[in-house]
Amino acid sequence: LSLERIPLNRVALNWPADRAGAVLQSTTLLRETNTAWTVVEQVAVNDGVVVRVTNSVAGALRIYRLWQP
Repeated sequence: LSLERIPLNRVALNWPADRAGAVLQSTTLLRETNTAWTVVEQVAVNDGVVVRVTNSVAGALRIYRLWQP
């Protein structure tokens, strides 16, 4: 998972297309155990090389992960 700052206070989250089945999740509070992860609802775009989701950087700090179901 990589992050790239893009114009208009947004961030692009990218990961390899061969991991397209992974679920992007986020949290605002990382705990040692029992972290509450939420599925990121923005639509992912898969161009065959990478999967990309863009999100606003406004608001609370967010921590992201890819979860493989």
